[in-house]
Amino acid sequence: MTDYMERLYIEDEEENQDEFVIDSANKADWALEKIKEERARRDLFIQAAEQRIESLKAKIDEAKSKCDSKTSFLLIKLNDYLDTAPAKITKTQMSLELPNGKLIRKLPKIDYQKNESELLKYVVNLAPEYLKIEQKVNWAEMKKDLQVVDGMVMRKSTGEIIDCISTIAKPATFDVD
Repeated sequence: MTDYMERLYIEDEEENQDEFVIDSANKADWALEKIKEERARRDLFIQAAEQRIESLKAKIDEAKSKCDSKTSFLLIKLNDYLDTAPAKITKTQMSLELPNGKLIRKLPKIDYQKNESELLKYVVNLAPEYLKIEQKVNWAEMKKDLQVVDGMVMRKSTGEIIDCISTIAKPATFDVD
């Protein structure tokens, strides 16, 4: 009977879908076996592909390293040249445009590292003019007060219809493990 089920399933999946019925534990078990076999093949394919990706990433890293080692000397010399050339200097960078490209040196700058919680305490107590107050809906609490009636969203507590909220029906899903 198992061979029959497999032939019926494999011969023409689309044509025989209406004929093929799982109506017993034996057929359900066979179907689970087929699903596990397909997933095992998929997992092997993914594993091989991921190993290939890792190999290619290693080759990419090697190419980057090789390029860096071959160009680092020239980059140092171009950086030195920028000090002697008639470069354009702005507040943030020095640059010189040449036919094959542009030399750019970003000038030093100061970045700020903040302890957000301590900074917030400071601003609340001593510099409230820099405090930003953000209004946000407490969705978790509001959702408890909502219900759907005839496709419209209504507050349970007031009976008010809320036009600015719509619903999206998501179908049930099924899977096996």
